[in-house]
Amino acid sequence: MKHHYFILFLLFSLVSLNSWGAPPCPEYSWSHKEFSFASFNPPPNSFEGISFPGNDQVLYRGIYDSNAQFNLEKILEGLFGEKNWHIGSPIFFGLTQVIRNIWDIDHPLFPSGQLPLPMRDYAHSRRILPDLLVLQKCFSNVHLSFEDASVYAADLMNKVFERMNRIEIESRYFNLSDPLYMDPQQQKLGFGNNAADLIPSSTYDMIAALYGRKIVVMKDQRRRGLDLGYFNLIKNRFYFAHWVDNGEINVPGYIRADEVIGYQQRAIDRIRGPGWSTNTKNEIVYAVYKSTFKNRTIALVLDGVGQICLSEASDRRYYSCEPYWAKIKEQPVPYPQAKFYRSPRLEDRAPLLGVILLPETENTNEKNETTFVAEVLKWYGKKSPSTLDPETTKRISATKVNGVGLKWYPAQ
Repeated sequence: MKHHYFILFLLFSLVSLNSWGAPPCPEYSWSHKEFSFASFNPPPNSFEGISFPGNDQVLYRGIYDSNAQFNLEKILEGLFGEKNWHIGSPIFFGLTQVIRNIWDIDHPLFPSGQLPLPMRDYAHSRRILPDLLVLQKCFSNVHLSFEDASVYAADLMNKVFERMNRIEIESRYFNLSDPLYMDPQQQKLGFGNNAADLIPSSTYDMIAALYGRKIVVMKDQRRRGLDLGYFNLIKNRFYFAHWVDNGEINVPGYIRADEVIGYQQRAIDRIRGPGWSTNTKNEIVYAVYKSTFKNRTIALVLDGVGQICLSEASDRRYYSCEPYWAKIKEQPVPYPQAKFYRSPRLEDRAPLLGVILLPETENTNEKNETTFVAEVLKWYGKKSPSTLDPETTKRISATKVNGVGLKWYPAQ
């Protein structure tokens, strides 16, 4: 009898790991585990006073406004735990489109983004074409949501890396001295410098802000990422001046909701063309950060007040950063940290514009919620004299997480 219960428990665990609640496809075989680049990182070490690899730091990914990979609403859903939530790589997105039968298998991926080939070629070169065709057929008559398709796309991304050997992975994604890294045909397939299977981010918010005004803030909770600069320093002796993206961390395939900790809206969007990467004064308009208060998940909305860097301090409030970016393109520099990290000062604290809550029940008492918010405001200790613009507050209030609408409470 005990053996029988163990078998049932094992089967339940496998189903939970594999499906994450997505509609089943009986013909589909799931990958063995979530893939990680952890073993590809060189052993931890300190170089010019900076600890490597940088996976344990806060990470930032910036994109321009027209990039639909994420926006404020998407990040809010992640902060509050939307079911089956993912942000995926370009290949990941293409897989979701084919799985949902929005795209045919021969639909091109992103011709304007230097990924002009049909999805069939991308799936074949990654050894997942049979798997993708199974899913396309399985859901040919099913209206599959993007979130549910994302579960399968994430599993396909795990298979992509699972089916490559170490030499292939290093050559296709990390080794800057490999001849194939800059090969045009390899880049059309999304390998090499195109990195179409990866979620790149930076340990430095100022680098992320060069890529656009929408910034997702995250943590590599399962240590799946690889520190690209550190990898090439150890393997190729490439000093950081060889590679503009000092602090670049690459995560395989996708990130999940538990890895998202915040969002920043910057003032300036990415400018295409020569000189786009020269702007290092991209101020924060507002920022949203996940926090907990009395064991409840909340989101703090902060006024950027002209700052170009905000960081959490030891008291769990957010402050302007110690300057770190003077030589960021030349050498390793300190990771962002709050001013007066050991003794945070009120004058350096980012003021609070308001608080976002996810109601605990459908019949949550509004008076109790207002009292709760007042306690949060008192704890945080600094309100902004400004208000969040009406369009953004409208977007917050229109966002639902697992069917429940978010609530916006202004600090003023």
